[in-house]
Amino acid sequence: MRTSITDLPFDILFIIFDLCWERRTCPELPFPMIASHVCREWRQYALGTPSFWGVINIRDYQPQLEKYQTWLERSEESPLTIVLGGEPFDRRSIKNTKDIMRLIVPHANRWKSLKIWSVPQKIIQVIFDRLLDLPTPSLTELDVDPEYLRQRHVPAATKWRFRPFLRGGAPNLREIVIARLSCEYIDGRFPSLTVLDVVDAKLATEIPSVMAVKVQKILSRLPNLQVLRFSSELQGLGGRGEERNGIQSIRHVPQPITHASLVELSIQAPAPTRNTIISSLVLPEVRYFLDRLRDRPEEWEVALDVSCLRILGNSRPFPNLISLRLGGNPSLWQSFAPPSSGPPNGGPLASLGGALQGLPKLKALTFHQIHLGYGQQVHCLARACPLLEWLTLVKCVGYTFRDLQSMVVKRREMESMSPIKQIVSCGLYVREQDIPEWEAKEWLGEALEFVYEPHGAEHSEWDYLTRVENLI
Repeated sequence: MRTSITDLPFDILFIIFDLCWERRTCPELPFPMIASHVCREWRQYALGTPSFWGVINIRDYQPQLEKYQTWLERSEESPLTIVLGGEPFDRRSIKNTKDIMRLIVPHANRWKSLKIWSVPQKIIQVIFDRLLDLPTPSLTELDVDPEYLRQRHVPAATKWRFRPFLRGGAPNLREIVIARLSCEYIDGRFPSLTVLDVVDAKLATEIPSVMAVKVQKILSRLPNLQVLRFSSELQGLGGRGEERNGIQSIRHVPQPITHASLVELSIQAPAPTRNTIISSLVLPEVRYFLDRLRDRPEEWEVALDVSCLRILGNSRPFPNLISLRLGGNPSLWQSFAPPSSGPPNGGPLASLGGALQGLPKLKALTFHQIHLGYGQQVHCLARACPLLEWLTLVKCVGYTFRDLQSMVVKRREMESMSPIKQIVSCGLYVREQDIPEWEAKEWLGEALEFVYEPHGAEHSEWDYLTRVENLI
């Protein structure tokens, strides 16, 4: 018995249509136009579903206003997603801006999402000046990213300020993404925001303590914020390459403030700025620290410098952290005494034990370029972080396989401690000459998932966020 897609119930067919709409982004031939010209039945389905026409994507050099007007009519009272690209504003920019605004403004009460990408700064000003008095009661998402190359030629001294919906209001706005625009007005105007994503070039050049105060002000004005992402214009800041070259310590940290609802903090910035910002916050609900702009998902987790350990130990600001990456510096290795004079007790790692005691939910811990004090810092894991499952050592020194074995055995002997399930050791460590060390390596390989790659790097196929979320 043969069946066809036309035999599917309408609600199932609509789900398929909706998925195709999301995956196809070509503005010249949008999916509703394709689906409505396949056959009579599909056309009836498409024309009879108002929400199918609710995305107005204006990204052509000569805007087809009649087509968009037809789509608006077919969408009836459905929520609208308005997307404005830079193409309509390359020629006859002011005229096209006025025509487009006359088209979409009458439907502002239905706007669910407003996205303005790669649009010149002068057009951004015209658009948002027009929106000052416009009420947008259904708007939940605002995404504004001015055209970057044009932005560099705009004079720095300007009286214009980005103040969306100043008098009209957007009471249901939940997510804002802005690039190269001031967020000073944003953080005080929309207290119901849950997601704020800011691109700020000053992250790469501003004094770390100044940026930390700026982040504190944003959080203090947005009590319901759950996700804060800060990134610089410069791509690649804070990548693994920076960690390989050593991470600088923090110097001046403002008095920490507490934000009770933030779950995700993502900062793409130089290490001193990132460390200072994180150290100036008490975030009871945060679970990890990210840089989502890194190209490879396995490198999204950012490292806290070991100089932050004292603050972690004193204020215990992240009790729900489930993953932590600690970064050191090759120069730190020389700060420890040689083996003949006993294990080192000074330096930033002296606070490691106290810091780990303040992380009762931690399940994944990574040390990067750290001297582990001839096993001393490994052994402290036997009595800290009761839920710890993964331990990763990247280009670390100052430990042996026997230290790892001893720590694993002690944790298994205590009922309050979860057993370590995975240990990864990659880079630098090559000592396997004596028989006890070889036996400890064999024991680790049989007792748990043990990966040893003395000349390799962390597994490139690991998607950090997916792996960590699976631990929750």
